[in-house]
Order: sequence, then structure tokens, then C-alpha cells
Amino acid sequence: MVVLDLTDLVSADGVEEWWIRPDHRDLCADAVTRLSGMAMMPPIRVLTEGTTDERIIKAAFEILRPDIADLMTFLNPEAKAERGADALAGMVKHFAAARVEHPVVALFDNDSAGRRARSHVPPLLPTNIRTATLPDIALAQAYPTIDREKREKIEDINGRACGIEMYLGTDVLTDNGDLEPVQWSAEPGPDPQGAMARKSKVRARYYDKVKRARADPSAIPGMDWDGMRAVINTILRAASRPN
Repeated sequence: MVVLDLTDLVSADGVEEWWIRPDHRDLCADAVTRLSGMAMMPPIRVLTEGTTDERIIKAAFEILRPDIADLMTFLNPEAKAERGADALAGMVKHFAAARVEHPVVALFDNDSAGRRARSHVPPLLPTNIRTATLPDIALAQAYPTIDREKREKIEDINGRACGIEMYLGTDVLTDNGDLEPVQWSAEPGPDPQGAMARKSKVRARYYDKVKRARADPSAIPGMDWDGMRAVINTILRAASRPN
């Protein structure tokens, strides 16, 4: 890590052209914008299957890795681009065809649909475009599920039903002492798709955790961020590994 001491620039008196406001938090992003023609580390564009995934990951970077959060960029949600696993695979192909020069990491869900969609991405991509899948985690090795007949079961859902919600922490996934179950889809087949049964409630608890972490950073060590740390590390490893 390289640290630049900006104390003199923040506290200097009478040097208006070099003044940096103490509340200015976007120095890295501003520097990359101004020096984009010769920046050695341009922003990493993170592509996901949905806008909610991006909002969740962006907040995690800001809390857990504020040193590089400014270098992570996401799609503009106002553009209302088509989303989903297949759309993400198509987006990777379009980015490659358009010869996008910035580093790109396409992050697929660790579920049946995500694995199938990623398998359709061409293996030979430009060196700046990488694909990755949300990581396997210990929590998902024995997780409560509900099958098509409404029967409850403990199963390994890694690679089968791990959307971004699975990584939000046990403090978010637990309600009244029980983990929020994964619901298998009603569609028949040997490789069913699963998803968190009460996504909206899980997400609401995560956003509340984010709000509390921002208000009181000293509370962060007492929260469960292991899943989101694994997601962040997956993105960073994908961005840095050689093709």
C-alpha cells in the first residue's frame, strides 16, 4: 500500500489553487478521471446479474475496502439494461466486441443459472475482461432449503442456489434464531434453481447493517462480514490474475 500524506494540502492557508476540502472523499476517482489517458490503474468495471447485487457490493467495498472503493465502478442503473445471468454473459461478449479498454470483471451468481450462463462465455477474451463466480462458502455447505413439495431439508447449495444474499452475513440471514431458507424453483429438472425465499427482508436487514456500520465504524468488527469479504477478494483476484 502506498500512502500520500495530504495534511499540508488540507490545512494550507492562502493557497487556494491547492486547497483540498476536508470532506472531499473522491480524490482517487478525480485523479483517475483527470489522468485517464495515462493512468496505470484505471477503474475496474464490475458487472453483475442485477442492480441489487451492485448496490450490495458497492456498499461492502466502501465499508471494508475504502482505500480502493473509488476504483470500483458499476453500470448506471438509470440505463435500465437487461439483467440476469444470460444477459450478463451477453454483456461480456458485447464488451469484448466493442474493445472496451478498462479492466472488466463479470461476476456470476454461484447458482445453477449462473454456472450455465458463464459456460456460454467464450474462453478466449481480451486480457482486460475477466469472468468470475461468487465463491463457495462454508455456510452454504449445510443450509436449510424448502423443496417443491414444501418439505424442509439441509443441503449443500454451493453452486446451486448462492445468490448475493447468501454472502450478507449470518447476522443478516438469521431471523428469530433461524436461517432464512432457500426455496427451490417449481420447474422440474435435475439441476433446479434456488433462491432466498424472503429476499426483500434479507436485503432490508443488510442495508440496516450498512447504515449502522457507516454511523459507527467501531461496530464493524462485531458484525459478520466474512461473506462479503470473500466476494470482494473474488473480484480482486479476478481483476489481477493473468489470462
